[in-house]
Amino acid sequence: VWRAATGGEAPAAVEAGTWIEALYGGKSPWLPAKVVGVRLDGTLDLSFENGRRATRVPRGHVKIPKSRAGARAALEGLGKLSWDGKRDQWHGYDASQQQKESVDRYARLEAARAREEDEAEDFALREDQQQDFQRRIARQGGLGGAQMKTTVRNLRIREDTAKYLRNLDPNSAYYDPKSRAMRENPTPSVDPRDLVYAGDNFARATGDALELAETQLFAWDVERKGAAAGGDLVHPQAEPSRAELLRHTVATETRALDRERRAAVLAKYGDAAAADETDDERRLRKFGCDANYREYAADGTLVRGRAKLGEGTTKYAEDVFVNNHAAVWGSFFCTRSFKWGYADDHSTLRNSYSTGLAGRRANDAAALRDAAPPLHPER
Repeated sequence: VWRAATGGEAPAAVEAGTWIEALYGGKSPWLPAKVVGVRLDGTLDLSFENGRRATRVPRGHVKIPKSRAGARAALEGLGKLSWDGKRDQWHGYDASQQQKESVDRYARLEAARAREEDEAEDFALREDQQQDFQRRIARQGGLGGAQMKTTVRNLRIREDTAKYLRNLDPNSAYYDPKSRAMRENPTPSVDPRDLVYAGDNFARATGDALELAETQLFAWDVERKGAAAGGDLVHPQAEPSRAELLRHTVATETRALDRERRAAVLAKYGDAAAADETDDERRLRKFGCDANYREYAADGTLVRGRAKLGEGTTKYAEDVFVNNHAAVWGSFFCTRSFKWGYADDHSTLRNSYSTGLAGRRANDAAALRDAAPPLHPER
């Protein structure tokens, strides 16, 4: 048997044929209606006095009047409702029931608030003991009046020198009065070791700001590369600890792979420079200098002494002129035939014999002739 919220001593059992009061479409006013059917899920099928019908009306939209005879009997005793009475939004309003519901709702809220305060008593201060240094009480009128709270950024105490007073030059660093920010250094001529304030950007490029920027770049790389392959996204704002841990893990694995790759290359090809190098030479090479004596000829070739580490020659022969050439192969590139050659005679045939200046003129003429467009016969 379905039971509705009663407004008085009326029976809670609702059967087909009972006259009750209900909201049509969930909107006021309360209208007399007759129960046509009772469903198993607790909803009702109603037929209103004005001829409308409603199905599956929930419990919150139905109530039983105080009269035991039902709403229809009360209406018949008072006479049929007028046109205005049926459309009165306060029709069916029960002040005692409304008061009881308000009191019960307030009691539940108070019980929940007390329970929450008991749980957080050991970990948080009470509301009257909390201090918020990022708020102030606005004294202007308007919405909220004198108690309207506004947020203030970049607060400073009175003993601090204002940013715009550090350099009164009009061409100095720009000061934004709205955000109270001066991003550039107002006194660039002062020694950095003696600076008291170097601008807001200085703080952004020091400390943990660089680590945060690297984490953000890492998250973007993961989104661009990893997400395309079906991996998870990394959100440094939503999950900062996970993003930082993942970045350190990837960096550690990358360094380990680099060490393994370097060790594999050295194991396969060796490191002759490191094998023959002493500790003093290694230290001097690190700073780009050494103490070895050397003598050079006028053309720059080494005459006496040991060659510098790092500028050593390769295992291939260099500056070797063959077949009477005065230049090496690859010292000339022909832009017409797109071939490499010798710079002395502009020959693009490797291992050819040098023909001197006459051969140079002949090779240039041949390249020009081969690159010329073909002549089309006249039509």
